[in-house]
Amino acid sequence: MVKGVLHCLSVVLMCSVTLSAGGQHLNAPSLSETFSRHVKSVDELMKRFNGEEAYPELDTAEVGFREKNLLLLMDFDMSQVQKKEAMDFIKAVNDNQVKLSYESPDWIAVATCLGKYKGKQFKVRLALRTECIRGNVYRWAICGADGVLGQIVDTLQRRAISPTEHEIHFIELQSIFHNECDDIFGYREEGRTIDPLSVFFALIHSGAAKMETVADLKFVFLEVPGYVFTIEEKARKANNSGWLITEIQRMNNAEKQQYVRKLTGDINRITK
Repeated sequence: MVKGVLHCLSVVLMCSVTLSAGGQHLNAPSLSETFSRHVKSVDELMKRFNGEEAYPELDTAEVGFREKNLLLLMDFDMSQVQKKEAMDFIKAVNDNQVKLSYESPDWIAVATCLGKYKGKQFKVRLALRTECIRGNVYRWAICGADGVLGQIVDTLQRRAISPTEHEIHFIELQSIFHNECDDIFGYREEGRTIDPLSVFFALIHSGAAKMETVADLKFVFLEVPGYVFTIEEKARKANNSGWLITEIQRMNNAEKQQYVRKLTGDINRITK
């Protein structure tokens, strides 16, 4: 019953206007109506997700309110497969009484940034998490950088120091440090890994690389058992706009850990 009602709601609300047979616009929403339905901030999305705020025209006292409120946070441009997944996702949210909050360790901001290194443009994806500094004071902290290795730093090359250098006090190191800075990573021992975030910070600190803009931003949430979901801002003149759920992925705990490892290189803070 509820499923059928939700399907009807989604079909109706996907349309910004209703057209008559003669091509005339009927019941076009006003700018104020569209603005009220627009999810204007991540904070507002969290409140709607939690049922603390309602989509306009929804009655908070009616049966199935939260299911409908959650459905109306979905990006209607999602694939049909994603839309079918949404119903099971919403059930998981309700069954587990999931609530979103800024203070949670289980959400990650993913900022795709554009910059320049030696005159050439590069793209790096930064992962950020919230962390408590003290008491109720929080901050965003950069916890991962994807796109540095391979794109800026060559991790495959191997450079050799002469096997007799120990007899002359490794004097060759002076030349290496002065003249072969670009190849410095090739001198590391076999099996020694390179931390991409540390490399990124070093490049920015030295001025060798400069970041120019944040080209794209999304947020990944891990709170819902069995799922990872993503929100992005959809700027369009329609009821279904603003910050919306754009992707839903089924994942067990192990898969979540691997997913976070890929984003940040750190799996220690996954709690679900």
